[in-house]
Amino acid sequence: MLANAKARTGAADAFPAIDAIVPVSAADAAFLRAITCQFQQKPAEALRHIERGLDSLMASPWCRASVVSEGLGLLAELGKSKDIVQEPRFTVIFDKLARDYPVQIERSIRLGMRCEMATHLQVSHQLAAVESLGLPMLWNGRALAIRVSAYLQAGDPRLGAALEEMNRFLDQGGKIGGEVPPFSVQVKPSIPATAPVQEMVLGAQPGE
Repeated sequence: MLANAKARTGAADAFPAIDAIVPVSAADAAFLRAITCQFQQKPAEALRHIERGLDSLMASPWCRASVVSEGLGLLAELGKSKDIVQEPRFTVIFDKLARDYPVQIERSIRLGMRCEMATHLQVSHQLAAVESLGLPMLWNGRALAIRVSAYLQAGDPRLGAALEEMNRFLDQGGKIGGEVPPFSVQVKPSIPATAPVQEMVLGAQPGE
């Protein structure tokens, strides 16, 4: 409780309190350090501790899922910084999120965050993030939008089917663009696979 409280307030003495829980869960300790660094406005250090947390999970699955989820959730905020996205560690973490972890810890969180990170990376990373989700595709607006964006930029012949499925999601009441960035989408009506691709806005910010 002490480690959690100090981490979430960014207390100057948070790390000593967190060190005390390392024998219980090294992964929890790493993610709590990342949370501390985020509160202390040290994004590069937060990124480093997230990577260490992922490595710790590979060695032992013992953890508090809520702490892992919160730690991984920091990646969405960190990805808004161009300096952080350009850090080699950002791409390393992107790759590590797709590993097979013991008992598949927080799989949906890991792959979902991987998709969000991919919007700030190359098209090849977006395609890799989509493939890691597997089939059937998640019935989720962000995931469907990422797939359309990746296929559109890559000239993938599956674009027509992906766009049709995303439009079906919208027709059933799903929303894309109502959340905070990185998703801002203008969707055109379904088109045949052989028809010219119409303009679509998919990016980190409207207009990008």
